Order: sequence, then structure tokens, then C-alpha cells
Amino acid sequence: MFSSITSLGQTCGLAGRVVNQDHLPLRFATLLFQGVDGSSSVKTKSDSLGRFSFSNLTLGRYKLAVSHAGYKQHQANIVLDNKRTVLEIELIAEVKELKEITVQDHHAQIKKQEESFNTEIVKSDFMKRNLGGSLMKSLERLPGIKTIGIGSGQSKPLIRGLGFNRVAVVEKGVKHEGQEWGADHGLEIDQFAAGEVEVIKGAASFIYGSNAIGGY
Repeated sequence: MFSSITSLGQTCGLAGRVVNQDHLPLRFATLLFQGVDGSSSVKTKSDSLGRFSFSNLTLGRYKLAVSHAGYKQHQANIVLDNKRTVLEIELIAEVKELKEITVQDHHAQIKKQEESFNTEIVKSDFMKRNLGGSLMKSLERLPGIKTIGIGSGQSKPLIRGLGFNRVAVVEKGVKHEGQEWGADHGLEIDQFAAGEVEVIKGAASFIYGSNAIGGY
């Protein structure tokens, strides 16, 4: 009986609250309380008012680590030598800046290496160097590409001698069918608005349907 009373007399508690630099309570801060030798540890979180408490602790020296998202971790050495210790822990905001990231795209070269399709991919600089009266006139320098001129600034695409409904044209996922109708209907795409053009010729164009037998 005497031994039990002595043991109870050497237990104590630790309580307090976690706040920010404006002394506003921090909710769900993580507190790790452990002995200096790391033999025992107790973990808890602060409540909505930033309060926390540890009970039934033995007297001695401890380490307290407090962490919260967006704040620097706080570490302190605690000496428990009385019945109850009350603390107020202030966390300092931590600002993290990411280094600049540069993303380089070479998907055109990678696609040519990975696929066996007869594909030509040109960008806006190619069209500026070979600027014609229309988009198809600018692309006419590519092998197998011809045009049917139907007037000033208007032309129809011909791929390997096939045109009209034998050529499929898609812009941003939307199929253009106007150039398929008749000799007086041209391609309804502005050459100055095209940043990249992909031309698929031959058997590879069959994956886009029977309308693309000439090309895509």
C-alpha cells in the first residue's frame, strides 16, 4: 500500500495550447512527447481551441515536438518536477518557395521515333517560312500534298491525289466537312491561327475512318 501511494505521488500532467504568431489557436497541431532517451513517447493533437493535455506522466526530463502544416516545427526540452505544468507554444509560419521549372516538349520527334506511321508534323515557324495564300498553300511544300485553288485565299486539300470526301480534316477534335462538298468549298481553317499541323498519309490514315483514305 505504501509503495502504491508513493508511485501516485510522482505522477504529473502537462497541458497548454498551441497558437500562431497572432496568438490565434491552431487546430489539429501534432504534439509528440517523449523521454530524452527515446524510451517512451505519447502523441496527441490540439483541439479546436488549440488546447492539449498529457496526463499520468512521471517526473523527469522530456522532449516535446510540435508540428503543424504551414509552420516550422517547434522543439523544446521539458522538465517535469511538480504536479501540473502549463505551456503556451507559439508556432512560426514557414514559407516554402519552389524553384523554377522549365517544361520542354519534343512530342513530335518522340512520336516519329515510336510510331511507323507516315506522319509529318509542322509548327507555325514552318508555315511562316512557306507562307502562301491559304493554309493548304503553306503546306504544299510537304511531299504528297497538293491543293485545288478555288479563289483568292481559298484552296482545297489533296493528299496523294485524293481530295474531297477522301480527306479528313480535324481541328481541336472537331471534324471539318465543308471542304468535302463541292469544288467551290475550301478549307475553313485560318493558317495564322494554326500553331501545329499534323499530316498523316497512306495506310496510317485508315484508323480515322473510311473518309480518311487519302489522308488525315
